[in-house]
Amino acid sequence: MTPIDNSEAYETINWILDNSDMGFFIVTAPANMQRDIAELYVSAGAAILDFAQKEGPFSGAALAAWAKSCGDIRVMFILNMQAALNEESDMLSFNMNRDVLANERKIWFFFMTREMEYRLSVFAYDVYSYVRLKIHFKPEKTYDAVNQTAQVTNNAVEVKGVRESLKRYSKLEKQLMALSPEKAPGNHLLSAALTLTNIAQLYMDCADFDDALRLFERVRQMRERVLGAEHPDIAAVYNNISLAYSGKQDYAKALEWSIKAGEMYEKTLGKQHPITAGVYENTANIRRSVIC
Repeated sequence: MTPIDNSEAYETINWILDNSDMGFFIVTAPANMQRDIAELYVSAGAAILDFAQKEGPFSGAALAAWAKSCGDIRVMFILNMQAALNEESDMLSFNMNRDVLANERKIWFFFMTREMEYRLSVFAYDVYSYVRLKIHFKPEKTYDAVNQTAQVTNNAVEVKGVRESLKRYSKLEKQLMALSPEKAPGNHLLSAALTLTNIAQLYMDCADFDDALRLFERVRQMRERVLGAEHPDIAAVYNNISLAYSGKQDYAKALEWSIKAGEMYEKTLGKQHPITAGVYENTANIRRSVIC
């Protein structure tokens, strides 16, 4: 059996705790994993609020009041945001209350499912101007020959669900792709780039790598127009492009973009950052594929 490796995600949280004094961080993880992840950090002085156990609509003021009641505790783990943000109005409330939460000067880890994060990027994209990093945990499943048939079936069901999501976003995708990187306002471009990135990830989940590359290229143009050529968000686009080329088994192109991502992350985040280290590891894996 081969367990899913989430070590990079844990290392990123550890790095944040060691190097940040405040900020928003989004953590995507399956609902059944979120509490297990958060409870690992209780001994480090983290406070936990789980919306799966809390009734009522989302209230930014109530969340800020809870954080204030935690006193000197600076790390807030907010679990199962998908349970609190059921309606578009809830997501808009989260969007409107971002300043209220930021003013508490805490380290906020907002845990949610990947589907919730996709929806949030559409209805509450202003929140992302406060988000410093996104951390993704993979479902912790194991695989063996006995369960291989069941896993293929599960994968088929998951891909079907992703394709249904893509259909829902098809009109939005066309609208965002039609934005001109040269003429559209910068804030519109950044929010569009975020949403297009999430849609591109859906294409990646379906192994539609050409469509993913088409969107990632537009995201690169949009972000470079607003952020300049040297920014961590540009490096993230380079890394996504590399992963898409790896999916196509075009390892020469994948290596080219992975090297670019590593160089950019080294300049902007430093050699010791776990994201930089993760890209270095990805580059090494691609080199091995090229050699083989």
